[in-house]
Amino acid sequence: MFKILLYVITLIMIISMSNPIVSASPQNTASLPSLDAEGAVLIEQATGRVLFEKNKDKKLYPASTTKILAALVAIEKGDLDEIVTVGNEANMAALDGSKAGLDIGEQITLENLIRGLMLASGNDAGYTIAVHIGRKISANPELSLNDSLSVFTDLMNQKAAEIGAVNSSFLNPHGYHQENHYTTAYDLALITREAMRNNDFRSLIADRIYEYPDWSSTQEDPSNVETRYWVSRNRLINPDSEFYYQYATGVKTGWTTPAGPCLVSSASQENGLDLIAVVLNTTREGQWLDSVELFEYGFNNYAFHRLIGQNQQIGAEYIEEHKLGGESEVNLVTQNGFEDLFRKSDIRNIRDHIEWSYNCPEGKSRFVAPISRGQVLGVLKYSLDGVTIFKTNLLATDSIEKRTIINTIVYRVQNYNILLMILQILAGMVILIFVIRSIIRLKKKYRIKKRLTFHSFL
Repeated sequence: MFKILLYVITLIMIISMSNPIVSASPQNTASLPSLDAEGAVLIEQATGRVLFEKNKDKKLYPASTTKILAALVAIEKGDLDEIVTVGNEANMAALDGSKAGLDIGEQITLENLIRGLMLASGNDAGYTIAVHIGRKISANPELSLNDSLSVFTDLMNQKAAEIGAVNSSFLNPHGYHQENHYTTAYDLALITREAMRNNDFRSLIADRIYEYPDWSSTQEDPSNVETRYWVSRNRLINPDSEFYYQYATGVKTGWTTPAGPCLVSSASQENGLDLIAVVLNTTREGQWLDSVELFEYGFNNYAFHRLIGQNQQIGAEYIEEHKLGGESEVNLVTQNGFEDLFRKSDIRNIRDHIEWSYNCPEGKSRFVAPISRGQVLGVLKYSLDGVTIFKTNLLATDSIEKRTIINTIVYRVQNYNILLMILQILAGMVILIFVIRSIIRLKKKYRIKKRLTFHSFL
């Protein structure tokens, strides 16, 4: 009975050792984000690569994330330093909408108007920008408010189409709810990617708080100027918030009852990975938690990886029938380099191989002279799971001349002369040594003979 029990225990141990329990980790398991958002997408900024998506092309309401596009159009079509006079368009902002607190008649730079649009999420700033740009583009300072707004929203839709955001319809510059004002998570990501390429846009959204003199107080009492405080509502960039995310860099919040909480955000790490996350119609906490989960998924699972550099030497090849006395090897360098965004788990599975330009003659090495500098000698290919992801020509760095009969004769004659010279030198050294040794012997004999003569005389 004891032997049977011992056998069973041993068998269990063997089975358990052959099937070890492996704990999941970010390095070997890329668990997908689980989001509250109805529509979401995560893209990498430089490449535009989609890293994760959930209903990315579903048409949803963007709320104030609309202002990203409005700010981009204003920057491209206006002059940040130009002074704008706030008109009655500021009063068009709905009472329950967010405002920057602009005053009618106030004179403010376009740059600060955009800050009021993006940080304070001011609908009044949106209307003021739209009317100003609309009149400027139409070259008609008397253009009506509605016509000016129409010109501006046309510019917004044109810009969206140019970017590739083709599933959107923008009817106003601020995102206050209108039935046919909609976009998609992916379209917003494309728009934000384009905006983040603009240095002025990046600079304007960099501030979390912006202090600005209140215009009305300067008119009443210039010696007692009050200060406006425009504060970003993005909790990801607020160090005092429980949702603070150290890598976050922007961009814009949004909310209306039909749209639900929305957030377009960006994050960067020192390794060069810049991400843009969009979550639409999520929950109040979900706008922050969803976004952080997307960023963590991206940073944990993706990285830029350099496969090969441009003009990088990969080796040298022996050349048959090269000119005697000349180079017998040629260095190979890559014509182009390649770096791209990869899933980290895929990097170790990338394979490379070389396809040479031609087969070598029987009994010869791979290449036969002549070889010209810059000549394509092969193609270096990289593949992942059997699919070619990059290829580049391999170029000769130098020219290798072909051996000729004359070259062979001259080379051999030169080698013969060199050999003959060496032999002559050696022979001369031998003779010199012989002469020296002979002289030494003669001197010794002379000394001995002299001694004998001296002794005889005694």
